[in-house]
Amino acid sequence: MVERSGPFQHEASLTTVILSLKRALAIPGFRITWTPEKAVVSADGTVCQTYGTNQVTVPDPDGNPMALPGRYVTTWVRRPGGAWRCSVNVWNADH
Repeated sequence: MVERSGPFQHEASLTTVILSLKRALAIPGFRITWTPEKAVVSADGTVCQTYGTNQVTVPDPDGNPMALPGRYVTTWVRRPGGAWRCSVNVWNADH
């Protein structure tokens, strides 16, 4: 079962997630910001977890900006060559 809510949808495939993000980014007035509170890196330096607050701004039915505050946790994995890649990102609304 797929849960659908807000500007994003919980999806199973990476392709669908990318398409959902592209649709969200195409919405005039859409904006998302993250404010990290803490980052914890594994002893071997290959995995990192960050958490903090986020805010998604979307237009309300009248076209005015509507801010949706929330919290997030992201797990990052260090790739060969040293670049970090998001492995898991989970967020929820503060309400």
